[in-house]
Amino acid sequence: MGKFRKILPIILALRQVQTATTRKYWVHPIIKKRGEHVKLDRMYRDFPTKFFEYTRMSPPIFAKLLRLVDPYVRKKDTPYRDAIPPRIRLYVTLRYLATGDYIRTIATNFSLGKTTVWEILTECLPAVWIALKKDYVTLVVVVSVAYQPPSFRNDDASPALPDSNPNI
Repeated sequence: MGKFRKILPIILALRQVQTATTRKYWVHPIIKKRGEHVKLDRMYRDFPTKFFEYTRMSPPIFAKLLRLVDPYVRKKDTPYRDAIPPRIRLYVTLRYLATGDYIRTIATNFSLGKTTVWEILTECLPAVWIALKKDYVTLVVVVSVAYQPPSFRNDDASPALPDSNPNI
């Protein structure tokens, strides 16, 4: 009976772990495709909860933010290269804000160069601020009073310090 009491909690714990790990997919359909932006486009359309986990915003909010930011981050295509679309620029920026990952990690995930990701962030972050500050972001200004040291007399008498003992 004593051995059974020791083994029973272990068996119950194992059974609980086994029921908690049932999966909906063996490999999620979005992971099967290559390229982070391809996965994000698929998440945007088919898996809004996964999209929210990844970007920390719902697809309708993303679409609204993209409309606001688009004029500030859109680049022109050239005969030598196609510009990175505003949608992908915003994906990169949101991923950086959501995770705080290293730039090289984000660059690898999106198949972009580190310098390219850095340039996207330096352009998109101010653009998000500009697009949102008028209607959505309130800037709180804290007014501080400058510290003024106590004034001392100019005569020969030295000021007494507050915690000094005049009897010494």
